[in-house]
Amino acid sequence: MPTTTKRNRRMQDRAAQRLAERNRRYYHQHKAEFLRKYRDKYIAILNEQVIGVDATRSGQLNRMFREYGDIPFFFSHVTERSRVVHIPSYALKKTRSPR
Repeated sequence: MPTTTKRNRRMQDRAAQRLAERNRRYYHQHKAEFLRKYRDKYIAILNEQVIGVDATRSGQLNRMFREYGDIPFFFSHVTERSRVVHIPSYALKKTRSPR
C-alpha cells in the first residue's frame, strides 16, 4: 500500500497535469487573439491567464522561474505553426522521452 507521501505526490502530479492541459487548451482556444497581440513573442500562461510576454525564449523562461519558481506553466512561441516542446517541472516525476 502506498504511503501517504507517495499518494499525495501522485495527487499533486495529476492536478499539475490537469492544470497544464487546461492552460494548453486555453492557448489554442485564444490563439487567433494571441497572434494579433503577441506574434513572434514568447508567452507563459498559468491558470488560463497570460502571465508573461517576452521577445526571447531565454528572457521569458528566466523571468518565469525567477518570479514564479519551479511551477508547471504553459509556454509557447506565438506563431502560425506550433512546435511542441515538453519541459517538465522538476517537481513533477521525470519521464524519459521516446526517441
